[in-house]
Parts: sequence; structure tokens; C-alpha cells
Amino acid sequence: MTIIKCDHCGGTHNSSEEVKECWLLRTKKRSPRKTIVSSKKKSKVIQLPPTPSNIGSGMSTEEKESQAKHRRKNPSAAEKALSSGLQRLKNDGYVFTREKYIYGFYADFYFAGGRLVVEVDGSSHDGRELEDARKNQVLEANHYKVLRYPASQVLFHTDDVVRDIEKWLITRRARPKKLKGKAQPKNQKLPYQKTPLEIMESILVQLT
Repeated sequence: MTIIKCDHCGGTHNSSEEVKECWLLRTKKRSPRKTIVSSKKKSKVIQLPPTPSNIGSGMSTEEKESQAKHRRKNPSAAEKALSSGLQRLKNDGYVFTREKYIYGFYADFYFAGGRLVVEVDGSSHDGRELEDARKNQVLEANHYKVLRYPASQVLFHTDDVVRDIEKWLITRRARPKKLKGKAQPKNQKLPYQKTPLEIMESILVQLT
């Protein structure tokens, strides 16, 4: 039996349908508006002191990786939905890492080719606006891009969120990972190969 952690009530459910029902019941049975959080939207700037780059240096590499593994094994329903949605971008070389430790913070999803961090904000982020703002500032000061999406939006409109992320990657010309032993990405044109007839014609031209 699959146990899924719920971002809204803090409990667990046996299926994604139960999670969605929980969301609907706790939001007075009204589905969230179908909107996309634009990466270009200007947010209010909160002035915070710069955080040193060696933050979290007290943790050993083994401790960081152990904590990352624990977080990967216990995703919320929204994180699990987005992880599944991002799988289709793998064919184009956009491979995301879960719970990447960067400058003292764990990124929900990270794509190295574009230095892109994607965050899913569930109920655990309530009252943590200042901490989230600090995380954004530290990462962006070190040339990372942070995209944030509400957990409800990710859960109910996963495809729209994935398309928004894909649009950002294409617009910023993020470098996809080279695929090994797999088909070429759909957007990449294969080199032209001459037909046997064209090869024979070129040989005859050289002989005459």
C-alpha cells in the first residue's frame, strides 16, 4: 500500500485521489484557480543581510547526503506529482535532481544545466516567508534562478507547471544533459545522409 504525505492537513493518505479530496474539503470544495506563477512577476524585495557561502559547513558530506536521501524517500503529494511530470523532459536532456544541497539549503528540484531551482510551497511554508526570501536571495546572489509554485497548483495543474518550467528552460537556452545510448532529442536535427543513388551519381561525376 502506498502512503502519501499530505501538504495541507499534515497527515497521510492511501492515494492521490484522497489527497485531492482533502484539499477540496479544506478549501470549501472550491478548486484553485488555474493560474501560472510567472517567473517574470516582480515580487516584493525584502532586504536581508548576505549569507556566507560556508553556511551549513558544520555538517559532514555524509550527513548532508543522508538527510537528502531521507527527504527524497518522503516526498509530499505535490512533490511526487511534479517529479512524475518532469520525467517527460528527460528525453530532451533536462534531468532534475531531487533535494540538492546548495549553499546551506535543500532545493526541491534542481537542474544543473540552467542553474535552476524549483520549489514547491506547501502548508509547511506557512509563516516561513522570511526564511524563503532569504533562501531566494542567497541562491540568486550566487547566480541560481528560483521558481516557486504553490503545492495546490502543482497538484491540480501539474502539466501547466511543467510547461512553464520547460518554457523557462527554452527561453534561457539552458544546456541539456547529453544523452548516452538514447535517441536524439526531438528538437535536434539529425545530419543529412545521402541515398545510395546520390552516392552513385557523385562517383560517376568524379569519374567523368
